[in-house]
Amino acid sequence: MSENNIQPQLSQDDINNRYLVFEINEELYGVSLLDIKEVIKNRPAKPVPYMKDYFLGIINLRGRIVSVIDLRLKFRKEIDEQKEGFIIIVEAENTQIGVLVDDIINVENIYREEIDTNPHLELDFSTQFFLGVGKKGDRLINLIDLSKCITKEDMRIISK
Repeated sequence: MSENNIQPQLSQDDINNRYLVFEINEELYGVSLLDIKEVIKNRPAKPVPYMKDYFLGIINLRGRIVSVIDLRLKFRKEIDEQKEGFIIIVEAENTQIGVLVDDIINVENIYREEIDTNPHLELDFSTQFFLGVGKKGDRLINLIDLSKCITKEDMRIISK
């Protein structure tokens, strides 16, 4: 076996602390890699009548119908029309859902000691999906649980 074929072994701690870092309106967010099914380039979604404004519609993903939410609209951020965006596929209540973001930045190891789980923030919406703020050098990364960004009301609407 040549040295070029040797793959580094990741510990369970490294695996549990890996986050996909993405951008929405120049702000950084991170989601656990363990929660992500896949990431795809943005594609047109078929609109569905009478949905909330942040529901883009549905896409056909290799034979599966997946509802897509624009996380930028859900988080009340401005949309940069110049960015194509990416759809992060997650599972919520046994349903795969796509979440549109501006850009994928990278994968980071963010360890417990680098996370402030009790930042003093004044928000006008439920923060059950907010896990804390990761500190990587001079960058702050909002850590979120994407499956909890989708409310029970959202799931009720999607399931219909």
